[in-house]
Amino acid sequence: MKAGFESYSTGLLVDHEFRRSQPGGSRSPCPALNALANHGYISREGTGIKFWELTKVMVDVYNITYPLAILLSLAGFITCGKVSSPPIEPMKSRSASNSRNSWKEKLVKPIQRLLKPLTSLLRVSWTLDLGWLTQRGASKIAHDASLVHPSGVTSTAPDAKLLEDVLSYASTVRGPDGALKNGLDLRDIAHLHAGRVQSALTPLSNLHRQIAFGECGLIWEMLKGRDSVVPTARLQQWLGEERLPDGWWDKDGVRPKIPVGLFRARKTADMVGAMAEIPL
Repeated sequence: MKAGFESYSTGLLVDHEFRRSQPGGSRSPCPALNALANHGYISREGTGIKFWELTKVMVDVYNITYPLAILLSLAGFITCGKVSSPPIEPMKSRSASNSRNSWKEKLVKPIQRLLKPLTSLLRVSWTLDLGWLTQRGASKIAHDASLVHPSGVTSTAPDAKLLEDVLSYASTVRGPDGALKNGLDLRDIAHLHAGRVQSALTPLSNLHRQIAFGECGLIWEMLKGRDSVVPTARLQQWLGEERLPDGWWDKDGVRPKIPVGLFRARKTADMVGAMAEIPL
């Protein structure tokens, strides 16, 4: 366990207790981000989140590598974030009594004028409200194949019927030996995704297909047990309640033991895509 990580690893401390979003809170279609807000690892209001703040928290809480965290943050901030900077203040005019400046001041003034835009640029703020991620469009993240969010509309909370469909399937699906799995393996998640694609109002673009594959893969990577099955209870807590599943911070708990990196996430997403092509 790395240094400085104790505040995250001691379990659900008072500052990180699960609390549902309050009226007026900003939430996204992503349970991972909403869980961070619901536990207070980022703003509980879900507003004014900064790029590096989110990146570091995802690394610490979800045990993903910095390259993957940066990629995920960039996807949200580039498509839905906002950049702001303080206005450039005009140079103050000097009174006639001060107009007879020394040669040093006459040299410094042009340099100050040149540097003022640069110093303002260094104070640029790149922020994101979770609710901005509900924006739809060809270049946005929100798509019509979410496992628990309805198609064609903005959504910040799981749809009760879609959630029930996922949990019901997880409770009844059986393995090759005929025994109940009591959860979903990667193939089951891929098949649920395929069903959502078939019911989508419009075909998914290639960008949205890749986003959906990645989301399904990360659900499995984050929540799977030693048998590579995501238990039904974890699905309920993660997708339904949008909180970290019970035992997340335990020594042998839910949180991934080995950091999930960019190449591993890409490989798992590709597996979801291949499995989703198999007829239901």
